[in-house]
Amino acid sequence: MENKSKLTILEILIFFYLILFPFGQIIRWDLFLGSLKFPVHPTDFIVGLVFLCTLAFALPKPKIFKLINNFLIVAFFSLILSIFIFKSWSIVFGAMYLLRIYAYAFFFVAAWNVYQEERTKDRLFKILLAISGIIAVFGWFQYFFYPDFRPLVEWGWDDHLYRLIGTFMDPAFTAIILVFGYILALTKYLFSKKKIFLLLVLFFVVTLAFTYSRAGYLALAAGSMAVLLKMKKIRALVPVFGLLLIIFLLPRPSGEGVKLERVASIYARSTNYVETLKIAAHSPLFGVGFNNLCLARQRYLESTSVYSHSCSGSDSSLLFVLATTGVVGLLIFLMAAYAVYIVLSKDLYGIAILGSFVALAVHGFFSNSYFYPWVMGYVALLSSLDIKENS
Repeated sequence: MENKSKLTILEILIFFYLILFPFGQIIRWDLFLGSLKFPVHPTDFIVGLVFLCTLAFALPKPKIFKLINNFLIVAFFSLILSIFIFKSWSIVFGAMYLLRIYAYAFFFVAAWNVYQEERTKDRLFKILLAISGIIAVFGWFQYFFYPDFRPLVEWGWDDHLYRLIGTFMDPAFTAIILVFGYILALTKYLFSKKKIFLLLVLFFVVTLAFTYSRAGYLALAAGSMAVLLKMKKIRALVPVFGLLLIIFLLPRPSGEGVKLERVASIYARSTNYVETLKIAAHSPLFGVGFNNLCLARQRYLESTSVYSHSCSGSDSSLLFVLATTGVVGLLIFLMAAYAVYIVLSKDLYGIAILGSFVALAVHGFFSNSYFYPWVMGYVALLSSLDIKENS
């Protein structure tokens, strides 16, 4: 098969992935194996096909992929070691989640091969921006027509009330996708000066405000600061002050979630940090194995909340890496992130990626957003626009 035909197949698969992306969690279904539940996402299925095609086509990879692969090797080694810790067949679920991350790494490789020309890069950039916009629109529909998520508690979701949750069923994850759209619109406006992108900046800021996600607010501020420092344009901070003004004007209907001064979530997050550190202390060098936190909570903390959507996660992405892959995995993970940073260019794509990465880095302190499937997919596609072959 000719190389052009291979890339066409991958481009078609990525196109279908982009179509399904905005529907988020509402098109998922749960696979039950015994007492354990495994979520299945159509987007993951497409990424899996891209993964298999990329392997079969033996496409070239940017040199930065070596560091990503090193982290995945350590994660796999940690998972193998965890067999001797937990002695449970449930380890297979950790292996499936690790396989998903490996598939998303190859998703980046596929996009890096497909979007090489300036024309295709610009098209993908605008599609990603449009996807964030569509997610914002879906969020507004949910906010006005289904503002009460408390009936979904029995299905393992949080009891959000009068917050913009969107199709990801979680304001924090919806917030980071909105922040990505904001960063893309902001950089596009600063480079092109077109008013349409300024209107999109305002739209994303207002939409983000109604998520009442403090992690999202901080991510937006951090991403704006990164763009400011890179482009030396003070206008990059204007939307931040706009967000602060909107926050003070936000409605405060009944419900704890809309209170920005709420302390219950701060206490819960602090408790989660402590629990994750306790788990990490049991296996500091290589961790307890990828996605084995639920098993670790049952073994070390005697937790019984195995059906909760947060059982296998952590409220900090870095602590999640530390607990599951140990100090070795965390160091390699940080090395890979730094390697990406030093190869970014100063053009539109490089600055958009930098702003998005900084926003995600801050957001990940308060949520396990680094390994959220849609975040991985968005970042994989966006990163492919600027990573050079000889990086």
